[in-house]
Amino acid sequence: MFTAFRDLPIRLKLMRINMLVSASVLLLASMGFIVYELVTFRNGMVRSLSTQAEIVGINTVSAVLFNDPASATETLTALRVKPNILSAAIYTAEGRLFARYVRSDGVTVFQIPEQITEETVGDRFQDGHLFVLRPIVSDGKRIGRVAIQSDLREMEDRLKRYAAIVAGVLAISLLAAYGVSSRLQGRISGPILHLAQMARTVSEEKNYSIRATVESRDEVGRLVETFNEMLAQIQVREEALQKAHDQLEQRVEERTRELHQEIAERKQAEEKFRAVAENANDAIVTADRDGHIIYFNKGAERTFGYSVSDAVGRPLTLLMPERFHDAHRQGFKRFLSNGEARVVGKTVELVGRGKNGTEFPVELSLASWKAGGETFFTGILRDITERKQAEEEKGKRKSWRPSAIPCRMIFALPCAISTASARSYWRITPGSWMRRAVAICSGCGKAASRWRS
Repeated sequence: MFTAFRDLPIRLKLMRINMLVSASVLLLASMGFIVYELVTFRNGMVRSLSTQAEIVGINTVSAVLFNDPASATETLTALRVKPNILSAAIYTAEGRLFARYVRSDGVTVFQIPEQITEETVGDRFQDGHLFVLRPIVSDGKRIGRVAIQSDLREMEDRLKRYAAIVAGVLAISLLAAYGVSSRLQGRISGPILHLAQMARTVSEEKNYSIRATVESRDEVGRLVETFNEMLAQIQVREEALQKAHDQLEQRVEERTRELHQEIAERKQAEEKFRAVAENANDAIVTADRDGHIIYFNKGAERTFGYSVSDAVGRPLTLLMPERFHDAHRQGFKRFLSNGEARVVGKTVELVGRGKNGTEFPVELSLASWKAGGETFFTGILRDITERKQAEEEKGKRKSWRPSAIPCRMIFALPCAISTASARSYWRITPGSWMRRAVAICSGCGKAASRWRS
């Protein structure tokens, strides 16, 4: 019930509340009126029946005194003019039945007792009937009693009339309340319904520029004003959001164009790089921050003997002797942690290892670069075996050339040994170092002439 009432439109709620209040007030007032009338009517019935009993008692004094039951019965029969009186009886002072009357319709609704006592209660409502008991007095002395029994039909008829009146008044009042509330509820529900319609329009059309009309200064009016203020704030935020959205779309478009251009330029640069790298004689190797090979050109294939499929994805330690693996890992970790570079950005000579296990000297130029927040390393390696061999041969020839090393003892010694004069001169004049030097130099020249020939 309450759930159904809760879901009703506010217009019907107001009308039903007004009608319920009106009906409740009318019912309470009517019930009070009926209860008052019931109590008053019961008291009136007791007084009226008591009066009739006293009249009967006065009229039957002589009959009781002269012991004339027939006269007393005739007096009781006069009560037939009262249709609500069912029965009546006269008792003597001793409580014995003297005369009685029963309504002639043949319906016995109360059994008249043959004897009553002093304790018999009078003026009581019992089983839908009213029973009164009054004394018969003569010269201040009670000579008997009169008992009358009446039904409550008159009171029931009156209650029915009251109920009909109340029902009519209630119906007319509810119709009047319905008419008044249907007109007056618009003062309250009208602005609320208008506000609800505005909220629905705003929700469907997303139009925050419309405003609700303020028709009063009460709570509903303040609610409408608050709603308009809320719409104004939402409109400002919506406009700012739309402006930011438009700017963001513009930035996205500009950034997209820049990215497309950057991607195109990067692809072009990559293509140029690959074209140059693939045709380069030197080995070009690129690795990620984990030290795994991600690019391996043809020059690297020729230098190390690995194919691209064999090298890509493998660690850089694949290209170096095992004794350098730990030093390589430590240097790699040190550079990534604190940026300390001992090889990066420099050209150094190292030892490489080919697929067949042979070791050979290489010249490495290593550089680091970043893309997408990740660090990469690219190295250009050149096999310098031939250069090293040429340098060694050149060094050997340079170390044995006589003109490059003056006064070589290797030539002076055989000259001094083979020349008798030199030996005698060495022995004879040991203290003259100048003469010995001149003699040795002369021998050197002769021995050099003989090595060249």
